[in-house]
Amino acid sequence: DEARNEVDNFIKPRNNFISGIAAHQDRLYILMYNPGPSGHCVIVYDLLLAGKLCQSWNIDDRESGFYRVFTVSGDSVIIANRPKKEILLFTLTGVLMRTVKCELLSKSGVYLTQLGPNSILVSNGSIQAKFFKVNLESGDVEWQSEGGTIANPTGITAYCRDYSLVTTEPTNQTQLWIINHVTG
Repeated sequence: DEARNEVDNFIKPRNNFISGIAAHQDRLYILMYNPGPSGHCVIVYDLLLAGKLCQSWNIDDRESGFYRVFTVSGDSVIIANRPKKEILLFTLTGVLMRTVKCELLSKSGVYLTQLGPNSILVSNGSIQAKFFKVNLESGDVEWQSEGGTIANPTGITAYCRDYSLVTTEPTNQTQLWIINHVTG
């Protein structure tokens, strides 16, 4: 809480898998997979009110729990559905705004980060990762890397206006890479 005291039962455990977690505007967003009939859902908690549940919504998809990745930025919750090769854009309250086809999505090793209101950077694959920038309005891939230079990415985040940071662990040693959003 604000006095730095631990809050008991902040988030009650469920029999689910957490596929992703993000903090944004005093809210905690969790992408969760339930192996039962409900499939994936996004659950939102208020961080200032001792973890009070604000809202949740289901994602109309019941495939495996580890095939989703998401980010929260600006006024959007962005979820990559790798098996269907599409990117889903929701409002912060769970209203589906649009779906963008993205044929370059692989089924393994995908991370993404939002680059301003209209594009995302995607790390795709693991051993010889490729990176590409997707325009969320048109669905066009603005550029893509050849791949192979950055191996075993473990995370990606936007860093200032023109760059993203990528962490890797190629040989038990963490490395940090910087990617230019304009040139790749």
